[in-house]
Amino acid sequence: MRLLSIMFLMITLSSCASTSVTPESKKLIIINDVKYAQGCTPVARVFASSSNLLSGGNPLMGSIGNSNSLTQLRNQAAKFGQVLYIYKNKESVITGSEREGIVFKCPPHIVFKSAAK
Repeated sequence: MRLLSIMFLMITLSSCASTSVTPESKKLIIINDVKYAQGCTPVARVFASSSNLLSGGNPLMGSIGNSNSLTQLRNQAAKFGQVLYIYKNKESVITGSEREGIVFKCPPHIVFKSAAK
């Protein structure tokens, strides 16, 4: 019984490994419509995914995997530009998540205002 508990703990801890947000990706602007990137230049396409139950991952850790793929996508995008438009944003506890986006570089005269108040 003790061996089983130790094995479960090891599997759970290995599933918890998460990607941390880089300082560059904290500055990244994420937009929900490509029209907001008018005047900006597309510079890269980025992709990230996570696995869950059907693809061999731990179903109890689904939300970690889904947020992990978003962090991976943000970190990749921040290497290329300052604006990310996510056009594919699929999340599932069963199958995992898939995210794709286009990264833009914008000239200094284009300013984005935060919607948060």
